[in-house]
Amino acid sequence: MFRKIKNEDFLDEQKPADPFKALRARQRPTELESAAITWIAKLPREVQPRELGHRYPRIVNKLAQMWGNGSQVDNYLNELLLDARGSRSGFPKPVRDELLILRSHSRRIYITSANDGWAHERTLK
Repeated sequence: MFRKIKNEDFLDEQKPADPFKALRARQRPTELESAAITWIAKLPREVQPRELGHRYPRIVNKLAQMWGNGSQVDNYLNELLLDARGSRSGFPKPVRDELLILRSHSRRIYITSANDGWAHERTLK
């Protein structure tokens, strides 16, 4: 008839609302876009981010969009790999490894292309 009163009944169990939760939810595509699939196919086999694309398609979609801009790609990959907030748990090892390989590959391309205007064109063919 009566319910036993617990300590939790007196505590405000509501956590502060995350103002960005709805925004992040809208930004999370569940599939790779066709441009991202094409981008992956153009990358050397050992660089292709297969696990990243499977687990985090939104990241691969974004990388595919910005791939022509070396500094933008480098900044984004650094944001993903380095925890500036101090509260991230990090990516699973296979995903982190692919991000590191991509960063290394992009630096080779864009640093070389800064010295040789045709280097980037050669890597895309």
